[in-house]
Order: sequence, then C-alpha cells, then structure tokens
Amino acid sequence: MARLRVLVPWLMAGMLLFFLGQRLVASWDRTVVAGLHFSPGWLVVSLGLLGGYLLARALLWHRLTLAMGVGIPTGRALVAWFSSQAGKYIPGKVFLYLGRLYLYGREGRSAALVSLTFALETFLSSVAALTLAMLGNVLQHLPGVPAFGPWLSWGGLLMILVALHPRLWGGAVRRLGRIFGIQPLERLPPWRALVSTALLYLLSWGVCGWGFFSFLRSFYPLAVTEAAFVAGSFSLAAVVGMVVVLVPAGLGVREGVLAMLLSRILPEGVAVAGALLARGWFLVGELGGLAASQLLVWMGFGLHEGKRSDAAGRWGAS
Repeated sequence: MARLRVLVPWLMAGMLLFFLGQRLVASWDRTVVAGLHFSPGWLVVSLGLLGGYLLARALLWHRLTLAMGVGIPTGRALVAWFSSQAGKYIPGKVFLYLGRLYLYGREGRSAALVSLTFALETFLSSVAALTLAMLGNVLQHLPGVPAFGPWLSWGGLLMILVALHPRLWGGAVRRLGRIFGIQPLERLPPWRALVSTALLYLLSWGVCGWGFFSFLRSFYPLAVTEAAFVAGSFSLAAVVGMVVVLVPAGLGVREGVLAMLLSRILPEGVAVAGALLARGWFLVGELGGLAASQLLVWMGFGLHEGKRSDAAGRWGAS
C-alpha cells in the first residue's frame, strides 16, 4: 500500500502529461512550424529574470523568518529554501514544508514559528500570484466568466487584505497556540508589514511572468502587449498546480491549465509546447539557484551568526 500511494500520483501525472503530448502532436501543423524561430538573446534574458525571481523568493522567506524571530544566517537560509524546493516533487508536497522544518530545527529554531512562517509565506505568495492573474486580465479571457467576474475577484482580494489585519487573524493564532501548547508571539506582525511583503511577492511574480514571456519569445513571436496576460496565466497555473497536492509538483496540472490559458492568444500547438517546456525552464532555474546557494556557503558568505536581537525583527516575534 505504501508503494501504491507513491506510485499512483506519478501515474496520474504521467497520464496528464501523455494527454498533453497527444494534443501537441494533433495540433502541430505547418502554421505552427512556420512561426517558430530561435532567439538566444530572449532565452538568456528569461533565465536571468527567472534567477532573479527565485533569489527574491528565497530572500523574502529569509525576511519573514527574521521578522518572526527564527532567522538563520543568510547563506544557510538560501540553501534551506532552495533545498526544500525538491520536496515539491514528492507526492503530497509535504516534504516542501518538512524539509525546511528539519533544516531550521537543526539550527535550533522553533518548529511552531517556522511552521507559522511557512503558512504565512504560502498565503502571501498565493495572494500575490492571484492578484497578478487578475491584473493580467486572465479572467476576461476565460470562457463562461461573466462580465462582473473580475469585479468580484477584486472584492475577494480586498477582503483578503483586510483579513491580514492582526486583530482579525491574531486571535485565531493565539487560540491555536493555546491548543497546541505553543508559546504565543509577543507582538503580531503589523498590517502594513504584511501588505508590503505581499506587494514584494507580487513584484517577484511579475519578474517571473516577464521571464516566462521572454522564454516564449525565444522561440515564437509574441506582441509585448500580451506580456501581462502571459505573466498572469503563468502565476494562476502555478497556484492551481500548488493546490492540487496529490500530484507531485503539480505535474500535468500546471501544464494543462497553462496550455489552456495560452491557447487564448497562441496556436494550440505553441501553447501546449510552451507549457511543457516551461517545466524544464523552471527546473533549470531551481537547480541553478541551489548550486549557486551551495557555492555561496562553500565560499563562506552569509555563514556568520547575526545578533539575536536583530533576528527578532521589527515585528517583535520572540
């Protein structure tokens, strides 16, 4: 049964990818081939932007841990974040969280606060990704979405931002802390700090989306006016892939959603090919980030222990 629980998610991912491969073969025609070209300049730009996005995500995680009082030296924090990304490819994605929990626990940091920080990171990143999707007018291109759909989405986003206020979610955190015997935070992160961090996540998703647009431009001509839609489509597909926890790293799910969205502005063959190739493009960035962070540690940068008072952060977590 244990082997079956591991095998089934990979079989599901394989079936989804096989279906996308069939669609790629069926939709590949002379029109698609005629439009293909290779531009190494755009490819280099895309990899540079992807690297910047991943570094920004790692540093934002480090910023959150410092604010919550569980920060570690920068070099080891980068290694911990990039190393934990491999956990996405294990069914259930729980090892994405457990890997970081283990690495920070080895540094003597509170497991409860690291868990809370991980939940905060996931929430803020998801809100930022969905916001970019709306800004990219993704909803307006989806069939079946009424004209007032985007307005409802903006209303939902406003409610989420209001919910970030410590007076609304702080009570729930303290109550859970009492239930699980966790020492409560002396002072919760202020609302402005949470909103500003969400805006930084939004900016990082924008860098990633522009990088993916550049990646598509490296083999197929795309108007610059479509950059916002491409960025929003990529961020929305990433969130959907993250939510579907049964499939490792959202394999097949993320590609299917991305192909469906891109097919609104691209020939189906190009949309499916771009969605499938995006997985390899992103994996190259993750592996490069992991290698660079390991090199940073090997060279001795960011390994010294900072002052504990600084690690407590402006948010006053103990």
